[in-house]
Amino acid sequence: PISKLICHAVADTMKSMKSVAILPFCTLLLGAVADTLSQEQEARIREAVKRASLPETCPENTKTPTDLELLFGHDAHLKIFSFSADKDSWFIDGVQECLEEVSGHSWLGGHANLWELSTWQAKELAKNMTKDQWDLWPGGGYIELGEMKVNDSVVMESGVETGPFRHFANPSRDLHFQEPCNAVSNAIYYRMATAVCQLGGKHPPGYDWNDALRATAAGLAFGSFAMHGNPYKKSTPPSGYVGPWAEVDTHMLDIVPGWVLNYLVYQGAIHSLINKDTADPADFQALLTMGGDAYYADARQAAQELALGLSGDMTKWNAALYYAKDRLPESLAGAVALVVVHFYAIFNEELFGPRGKEIAGLACTKVVASILPSYDPDFYCGSTSTFGAAARRVTWRAPANIAQALGKLFDIVGLKIQAMWWSESAMKPANYMSHWADIGLISATETQCFRQPHSNWHRTCAVLAIQIIESITGMIDIVLDPPLSAGQKAAAWADTPAVVSSALGLVYPLGLLTKGDELNMCNVYLQAKKCASATPFCAKPQLSPLLDVARTNELLDSMLADYATLENLIETAGPIDDPLGLDCKWNYNASLQRVSGLSNFHLSDLNVKTEYKESEDGTSVVRATVKFSTCPMAIRIEGDSWLDRSEPENGGYGSGYLCSSQRTQFLLDAAVLLDISAEASVDVSFDAIFAGESGGEAPFKADISDLSINCHDLTLLPPTDGWHHEMSFATLNSALDLGITSAACAYLGPFIKEKLKPQLQTAAAEAGQITQGALGRRMASDQCNSTVATQLKDLFGRDDFDQWLKEAADKADSSIMLSGAWQSTLNVALSLLLLAKVL
Repeated sequence: PISKLICHAVADTMKSMKSVAILPFCTLLLGAVADTLSQEQEARIREAVKRASLPETCPENTKTPTDLELLFGHDAHLKIFSFSADKDSWFIDGVQECLEEVSGHSWLGGHANLWELSTWQAKELAKNMTKDQWDLWPGGGYIELGEMKVNDSVVMESGVETGPFRHFANPSRDLHFQEPCNAVSNAIYYRMATAVCQLGGKHPPGYDWNDALRATAAGLAFGSFAMHGNPYKKSTPPSGYVGPWAEVDTHMLDIVPGWVLNYLVYQGAIHSLINKDTADPADFQALLTMGGDAYYADARQAAQELALGLSGDMTKWNAALYYAKDRLPESLAGAVALVVVHFYAIFNEELFGPRGKEIAGLACTKVVASILPSYDPDFYCGSTSTFGAAARRVTWRAPANIAQALGKLFDIVGLKIQAMWWSESAMKPANYMSHWADIGLISATETQCFRQPHSNWHRTCAVLAIQIIESITGMIDIVLDPPLSAGQKAAAWADTPAVVSSALGLVYPLGLLTKGDELNMCNVYLQAKKCASATPFCAKPQLSPLLDVARTNELLDSMLADYATLENLIETAGPIDDPLGLDCKWNYNASLQRVSGLSNFHLSDLNVKTEYKESEDGTSVVRATVKFSTCPMAIRIEGDSWLDRSEPENGGYGSGYLCSSQRTQFLLDAAVLLDISAEASVDVSFDAIFAGESGGEAPFKADISDLSINCHDLTLLPPTDGWHHEMSFATLNSALDLGITSAACAYLGPFIKEKLKPQLQTAAAEAGQITQGALGRRMASDQCNSTVATQLKDLFGRDDFDQWLKEAADKADSSIMLSGAWQSTLNVALSLLLLAKVL
């Protein structure tokens, strides 16, 4: 915020000096200039938001916001609460000066400038428009239906700048709004015009679109204002009707400027993403006109002809509207084409190799199938259509930073999905907002404009348009003409984890298009109120990168937290040969009954490295290599073995005393110090991310390539209730080292692998999700803050563990007592060795 204040203070100074170079710089460096409000404006809208209320059916104790709810909340002061019935929510200062800059054009129809044309259009509509015309198209198909006199609305309120809307007045009779909130919210499109003015004349290469954009923004603001205020389709007055009648199809007055806008920004993107001077002219033109000659060759001509057609007698407006409509791609088609050409540029062969075009095709198919299900994806995405073939042949400029380019595209797609939800009808199932009407959250006569969904469509669309215009205008500074150097390629892949998260972030919101009823409008409004009343406003939500180090550390660090004790690990039994060669009959039973202390698993070091490559099956993946090691950890191993000796069934040398029946049991209670190191990989498939309607196979595949467990310092613990046979602890521990340690570790290896793989999958699957926390944190340096001594005390429940162990060991080493027959003592040792060998 401080940087913005400084940058714009400098910008204001330089503007007065007729220098505008700083303005695009501020935009690129700090974000949208058009979204910058003064402190006084921010304070006013915060107060307006605080006055906004929700019904009791929306309780304040909402759940944690979902990813989409966080997206809706960001910039809610603009997208949801601006330009409402509350005059404190209005801020289009400078619109008159901005529109007056557009002057001297024949397409202004004799008007001095665009401001004069815009105010004249409002006055012209006011001459004959009447609410009597509404009956021919009641409600316009939108939720809001609340008649209001224009003179009673915010557009006529003193002390607030409402732009050309204030000129929609007739001193001889009352004018009315059928949808007052939906009508007045269109004032936000004037901010689109002022955003263009603030760019200081910068435009895409060879495509000066500034005046055409401002004319289109003003036309869209007026047209949608006219339609929602007075919805009317082309028809004639009823027989015998006497009175004023505005013979203009306000429906067309609304949609045609929107189509022009989408076509304009699309062509601006083509000029920024392709070098016209080096491209094949036929391919360039095919892409510029979206695959053919049915549309205007130059969208600026559409903007100019429409302005000219709406500059004279209203009886000729319909002809101008329908003529333009028939030569323009419909709005969603233009919006999707804009996203698609970005795919072809971003998944550039210079950066993604030969598979780049295929990935672009998959991403293209995903978006087209989701947003335009009635369209054939092959038109945009295939290799045989005029558009698709040209897109695959032409050389696209490549992004200097793939993650930033995909991140900007995620912003655009996310805003488009939000706008479509607010439109009231663009998603499935049908009537997906009916529940919220049933509980009284939204209604036809609701006067709090933020609770009229279609009003939020206008606001969100305007914010989206501003972002697109500013992005395309500054794009030439952040794209590269092929061929790229090795250094440029490396720089483009500098933030590989964010490339994955942005690709995933593009896909996740598309699911809402068929599940519009699953988004909780109460939560959306509560999150929006929270963000728009906060000081400062909520920060932009971030996408979790692939295997963020801090989050991966957290997930791996806790993966054995629920395994403080493992029970009944190994159980084995059966006959064995006489270890003494006396032909006695021997049977054994050996078990590793319990391992305790795995919850002491903590990482001491974690390294994640990512790179783009083609996998063995030919698909394109980002491979994350994960290496980690753990802090030393103490575990407790408890086991049991026994030997049964008996005489051979057929007699023999070992019959009699040497083979008399005897069972020897040995209980093991030992402490083991171990540490673990591992190397794993997680492949993220771009093919799987974009494949199919449901995303196809899971895009994440984890593999544990190496896991090593180092076990050492095995120490047999003294019994608490005495042994029948005391032996040297050193002797016993030497025997134990023959195999019991490795037996325990051999079991733990596969067990830890089994837990590690899904945990890595979980960590990877969080990529692309929305987070409000800090990203890219590194592990703290004091991870190994639990000493082995502390762990041993916890495991064995003795505060004096070290001293107790020392005294017991000294006693055993100084007093070897064989209390019983030598065979029994030997059997103890044999049982111990057997346990080690068998396990």
